Amino acid sequence: MDKPVILFPSDYFDKQAVDKSFAGEYDAASKTPTLEVALFDLTQFEEEGLFKINSNFEASPLLVYRGWMMKPHEYGVFYEELVSLGAKPLTTPKQYANLHLFPHVYPAIQADTPGAIMGDEGGDWYETVTHAFSRFMLKDYVKSVKGTEFPTAIDSAITREEFAALLERFQTLRGDLFTDGLVFKEYVELKKRNERTNEWRVFYLNKAVLNVERNSGQDITSPRPPQELIEKYTTLNSPYYTVDYAERESGDWTIIETGDGQVSGLASEQNPALYYAILGEALNQTA
Repeated sequence: MDKPVILFPSDYFDKQAVDKSFAGEYDAASKTPTLEVALFDLTQFEEEGLFKINSNFEASPLLVYRGWMMKPHEYGVFYEELVSLGAKPLTTPKQYANLHLFPHVYPAIQADTPGAIMGDEGGDWYETVTHAFSRFMLKDYVKSVKGTEFPTAIDSAITREEFAALLERFQTLRGDLFTDGLVFKEYVELKKRNERTNEWRVFYLNKAVLNVERNSGQDITSPRPPQELIEKYTTLNSPYYTVDYAERESGDWTIIETGDGQVSGLASEQNPALYYAILGEALNQTA
């Protein structure tokens, strides 16, 4: 039986080399005896609509993408291109959207995540949002804005004019990455341990926990999420996904993010070699 294939994006300048952002993962996966690796030209696919595998690729019983996020419609085209080559991608376009777009997954995690209001960016959300939350965060259906002056927490005492200006600024900062609509999430305080929040990323594969790892640079002695909470979310509607958990100031635990496993980065404390060894073994059981 052929080994499962991990498909990475190639480097912008050298199409026979992996994108440098994924060099560590590519090296680890290529050294995993239960896996094969392949490259494709993501730039050509995104800019010209042309799909090209840049390495010796053969049809496989199972293929998993590891790379940059795609919008759901892009992933749909990507998936069909792979199928046309004889590959069997692990995650369908519908399953990708289920974990990539927050409104799709929110009903399933609502009991363990802050409240949220979401909808089209053209809506008049001021009254609804400022009456629902004392403080809130803003993101689109996939991501928030990080690494800028954009506020993490927004006070509901904001004026209508300030609110409108923030929405406009948010969409400008997200630019072409803006995806589908707006999500206003209740802001909750996270517990700090030695100046670090206590966040953990859990990868799931085929309704089982693949691994659990620290994801905010916190001390190794920081408590991990309760096992019963981790196990509670083994049945979300996708074969391969992540759930990020964080300890609240109150001592409770909350879900702060979910994602498709193919485009979720490894946790900050993750060992790529160990990750791919575990992934390879699990994928071979699937294949």
